[in-house]
Amino acid sequence: LQLDIVIVGAGLAGLASAYALAASGHRVRVFEKSKVVSTVPGGIRIPPNGTKILDDWGLHDELVQKSAQVKSNSFIDMAIGELIGHTEWAHEMFKDSGGEFRCMRHEDLTQMLYRHAVAAGALFHFGARVNGVSPAPDIDSSPSTPSIPRQSQLHPQPSIILSDGQEILADLVIGADGPRSLIRLVVDEDAGDVREIETGTTLYTGVLDGKTMMGNEHLKKLINAHFPVWMGDGSMAVAFPIGRDNSYAMHVYSPEEWPEGALDWELVASSNLRCDHLEPRVQSFLKNAKHLTRARWIERPPAEDWVDASERIILIGEAAHPLAPCEMHAGSGSLESAFVLSTLLSHLHSRSQLPSLLYAYQDLRSSRLARLHQIEMDNHMYLGLRAGEGKEERDTTMRAARLAAKNGADANAEADDDGELDRQWGEMCEIWGYDARDDAEDWWVRWGLLRERA
Repeated sequence: LQLDIVIVGAGLAGLASAYALAASGHRVRVFEKSKVVSTVPGGIRIPPNGTKILDDWGLHDELVQKSAQVKSNSFIDMAIGELIGHTEWAHEMFKDSGGEFRCMRHEDLTQMLYRHAVAAGALFHFGARVNGVSPAPDIDSSPSTPSIPRQSQLHPQPSIILSDGQEILADLVIGADGPRSLIRLVVDEDAGDVREIETGTTLYTGVLDGKTMMGNEHLKKLINAHFPVWMGDGSMAVAFPIGRDNSYAMHVYSPEEWPEGALDWELVASSNLRCDHLEPRVQSFLKNAKHLTRARWIERPPAEDWVDASERIILIGEAAHPLAPCEMHAGSGSLESAFVLSTLLSHLHSRSQLPSLLYAYQDLRSSRLARLHQIEMDNHMYLGLRAGEGKEERDTTMRAARLAAKNGADANAEADDDGELDRQWGEMCEIWGYDARDDAEDWWVRWGLLRERA
C-alpha cells in the first residue's frame, strides 16, 4: 500500500526519511521553513552503523568521495598536551559491523540526501512555514463531503496548516522539525510540560582547510593524530578529517554560562573567545577558523508518545528524542530511524496494519536512541573527569593499554583496571554492529506476520 506522506522539516531526519520512503514507492512531500537545504557549517561523524545504511541506499561511492575514513583515535590531556591513550580499531571490527567509520562536512551529507530524495521522487517546498497540524478525525464522526472524493484508502486524513492558511492533507504526517517541535505538541500529551535543563556547557564547532593547518606549527601535528580527543577538567574536544581539501572539523565542549535571551545556535567571532584553559592546538584551531558556531547544550527529555492518538502522525529525529549538540550519533541515529520506518512500512498492505507498524517503529527506535544517548553522556562524563573524581585512574589505565599495545602485548594485561576499557569496546561492538533493516525485519517476522495470520 502506497502512502501519501507529508514530512515537516528538512534536517537530517527529514531528508533521510524523504529518501527512504520515496525510494520505497510512497508519495513524499517535505515542507521546510528555511529557503534552502540546511548548510550548517561544521563536520559530522558517521560510525559504521550509519555508513552501512548509506551503502545499502547506493550512496557508497559518493560517500567515499566526500568523506574521510577514520581507523584510530588518540586521547590527549587538555591541560598539558600529553598523549595519554591511543586506540587502533581492528579491521575485524569494521568487517563484523558491515561499515566504515567516516567523517564529512555536515552540508555535504544533507546535500547528498537531498539530491537522492529528489531523484527518488520526493517533492520539497522551501520557505513553507507550518503553523499547525490537525489529527485525523475519528472515522465515525468524519462528515462525508460529496465535493471532496475519498481518493485515499486511509480517509479521513490528518493535515498540516501552512502560514498562508493552506491546508495540506496526507495519509501520514511525520514531524521532523527538531528539538522544539511544533508537531510534538500534538503527538505527545506531556509536551507542554517539558522542562529544559541548562547544562552549563557550550559547544564550539568550526572547520579549517588543510592549507591553513599545514601552515600552522601547532595545527599541522593534528593531521598525523588523525582523530584526536582532548580530555579536560569538565571539558573535552574532538577533531577529525572531513574529506574535502584535507580539511578538519573540531567540536569543543567547555563549561560556560550563556547570557539571558541568547539563541541556541549562533555564529561567533574567534576574537571573542575565552579559551586560555584549552590546549594550545585547540586554541589555534578555534582562533583560525573562519566560521565558528557556538551552541548551547540544553537537556530536553524525549517524547513519551511518538504516535498521536489518531495513529496517523509520528515524530522522528530530534522531534522525538532531542540530543546534545553535535552528538556522535545525530547523523547515524536519523539514518537508522528512517531505514527502520521505511522497512516496516514496506510490509503495509491494508489500513488496519498501519497503527501496529507505527507503534513498532516507536518501540524499536525509542529504546535504541535512549541507549545511544546514554552512552554519549557516559563518554562525555568519562572524558571530562576532574582531578580527584577518577581522572588519575582513567589516565593510568589508558597509558598502560597504550604502552602494552605499542609493545605488542595484550592491551588489558598491564592495565590496573580494564573494566572501563572492556565497557568501551563492548559498547562500540554493540553500537556499530546494529543493523536497522534487520531490527525492523526481525520485528515483522516475530510479531507482524503473527498478527496478519491471526
